[in-house]
Amino acid sequence: MALYAVHCASGAPADLANARFVKQGFRWSAFVFAPLWLLAHRLWLAFALWLAAALAIGALSDRGALTLGADTALSLLLSLFVGFQGAQWLDARLTRDGLPEAGIAGGRTLQEAERAYFARATERPRASPTVAPPPPTNAPRSQGGGVIGLFPEAGR
Repeated sequence: MALYAVHCASGAPADLANARFVKQGFRWSAFVFAPLWLLAHRLWLAFALWLAAALAIGALSDRGALTLGADTALSLLLSLFVGFQGAQWLDARLTRDGLPEAGIAGGRTLQEAERAYFARATERPRASPTVAPPPPTNAPRSQGGGVIGLFPEAGR
């Protein structure tokens, strides 16, 4: 079952039409096509940081400070980082764009998660039964002359 973060302006039924669902977890497309994925999702700062890291790896490799294996490993780690953090970056961008996270939905497919979330969001809240608080309990007071602490009698 996949989890989706739901972003909408408010929980009102009128705003649910503009709700956005972001699947949480690893993004294979972000891993394989990191710079293109970042640009396609308008993650400009993340792209600038990715570009700076990729240029630094390339410059260190050209100077001979990195071997071919180290260069490949760092590039792979950079792509893995984008793949793992992609969903969180999308969540942050939607929040900045005025669509805060309104909830979490789960389902095998996006449609199943949408149905579950919309059913939960549009149902009327049930009135909770009124439960009276328990009556206060009065602890029996000791007759030992008002000594406070672990000792039952004063002077011992």
